[in-house]
Amino acid sequence: MRGPELLLCCNESAIEIALDDYFEKKDISIVTSIRFPAIQKMICDNDKRGPFIEDIKAVVQRRFIERIVIVAHENCKGYGGSQAFKSSVDEINAFQRDLWQAKRVILDEIAISYMKVMLLAAIKTHPGWLICEVKNEPLRGGKSSIGFLSPAIIHRAKRRIARAIRNCAPQS
Repeated sequence: MRGPELLLCCNESAIEIALDDYFEKKDISIVTSIRFPAIQKMICDNDKRGPFIEDIKAVVQRRFIERIVIVAHENCKGYGGSQAFKSSVDEINAFQRDLWQAKRVILDEIAISYMKVMLLAAIKTHPGWLICEVKNEPLRGGKSSIGFLSPAIIHRAKRRIARAIRNCAPQS
């Protein structure tokens, strides 16, 4: 079992159940959280990051945090919601770029050798949320790389979830 973990995420209640299920399946032991709309975006902003980094440092030192889990989600009000983007692909690419930049900032600013940072994306499906680990950085220009959440991967995942829900529906 890992040591304690810190959750950095939006205060969006809609993703709570999906996150709890994901954490349970992956044996992730969240001991505390810092919640703020589009927190990864705030950490990337040179003018706004100070208070967030100070809070993160304090929690990491006080609780001996070994891993930080940063979660971003579709339709985040901190980005202006889904309507602020031309497409869901643009939206997902935007928050994934910010996730990676936030990870670099945290690792540079906190500089604890044993600490890891995990990135998660919550993608809206009907009726719930799909939680995906974001493992690879995007290529320059925002294009998808292998392991980055490409539009094709998201589309296939949403189709599979919809099919599974239909297959579980009571037959009349």
